[in-house]
Amino acid sequence: MTKNKVRLSSYSTVCAFHCCVLPAIDCLLAEDWQPWSECDTRCGYGVQVRVKDVLVQPQNGGRECDETVERRLCEGTHCKLPRSHRGTVSQLKGPNIDHYCN
Repeated sequence: MTKNKVRLSSYSTVCAFHCCVLPAIDCLLAEDWQPWSECDTRCGYGVQVRVKDVLVQPQNGGRECDETVERRLCEGTHCKLPRSHRGTVSQLKGPNIDHYCN
């Protein structure tokens, strides 16, 4: 029996007499994280972000990517008030970060 194949792309083939199984391709992330961003506020507490690049997107049921974004608290240092008047990390509540100076 002859198998007739039709090439659709470099990644997939349709076979006329049986089902072709495409290999699962797992997500592939860069080994290292990008550098941290600058603090998103000039004064008080804010957030810094860094990302990990996705080199290969998952395909055909492959393993999804782990987290590609990390966030951490930071403190802007361009305040007019002395540090003792700006509050502390323990005063932060929830996702909305209060800034203690104008």
